[in-house]
Amino acid sequence: MAGATAGGLAWAVGLPVPASTGIGVAVWLAAILVVGHLFGGLAGPASGPEDGAAPYAARAAAARDAFAAAAAALRGGPGGPVADHMAAGVAATAAAVARLEAARPRLAALGAPAAAATAEVGHRIQAGTRDLEEAAAALPAAVGGPDALLALARRIDAVGYGVAIAERVAAEALHPGGPAAPPGPDEYT
Repeated sequence: MAGATAGGLAWAVGLPVPASTGIGVAVWLAAILVVGHLFGGLAGPASGPEDGAAPYAARAAAARDAFAAAAAALRGGPGGPVADHMAAGVAATAAAVARLEAARPRLAALGAPAAAATAEVGHRIQAGTRDLEEAAAALPAAVGGPDALLALARRIDAVGYGVAIAERVAAEALHPGGPAAPPGPDEYT
């Protein structure tokens, strides 16, 4: 969004279209780097799961199920609405991890032109899965007070945002010049 706005503004003040496009791309890449740094991205290349570990989609699904079971204990109490919000966020992020993991071979098949996108998506899958597992483990301890629950809810939202960035990167790499709307659930297959 920031790149499109910057490019549009550059064009609106009279810069030629190629220069405006360059400005938009530069701002977009800067935004990806900044957000990646703030939300755990770009720490290094990500490969597949560690030796002996389950695939990320399976690990994310297991974290989703563990989180849902722990959140069920909060329903009916004062933390119930927050727990429901968090469980929905964890479920949506786990589904996005599964879609992205399924798209990784297609990204890798694009070769060098999509190498950065492939690495970024791989890293965000890895970080998102790890963060979901940590959130599932942290929920029982967060039950002690509303501040802890809200802090965990913010963390889960940030994890979902980081994985959503990966979805956007994957969609742009797989469908250059595609629609500006966020990818749908079946857009990678």
